[in-house]
Amino acid sequence: MPGQVEFRHADHPRRHRAHRLIVALGLVALLVPATVSAASPNSWTTGAFLEYGNENCGGHIEGAPLLGSVEFTRSGGHMTLRVELDGSPATADTEYILTLWDAGDCSQIGGDIGTVTTNGFAVANETFTGIRTKGAKTFFATLYNTDLDFYNDTTIVP
Repeated sequence: MPGQVEFRHADHPRRHRAHRLIVALGLVALLVPATVSAASPNSWTTGAFLEYGNENCGGHIEGAPLLGSVEFTRSGGHMTLRVELDGSPATADTEYILTLWDAGDCSQIGGDIGTVTTNGFAVANETFTGIRTKGAKTFFATLYNTDLDFYNDTTIVP
């Protein structure tokens, strides 16, 4: 149209960069609370080795043979334990009683959780879910062999 001035944005690319930056910061702000809750002290997963003959309230014994491992997954006030025994020094065709302990005062949490039974090769893989943690903050698990009257503690987690 005659007499109309065409308006051009010389800073158009800068404006798009600023807009993208604001959108990116907004997305980061949305993600931060999710990251914080995932790293909550009441939700975590970690593993620990079962030390053969360890009856030390979760304390590490230098040079102790490793019986296997336990993966601890905590979600709120409940725990899931996945126990793996992978042969010697575990005993073949043997039942081990699994318990969970509060490492803060070396007290058992609840009763026996269940039994882990090895096969003929002394291998086992068992998972136990829904274990109440009763407010404890640090833990260790124990496999007890009644035939040998022998404890096997993990080290303390988390």
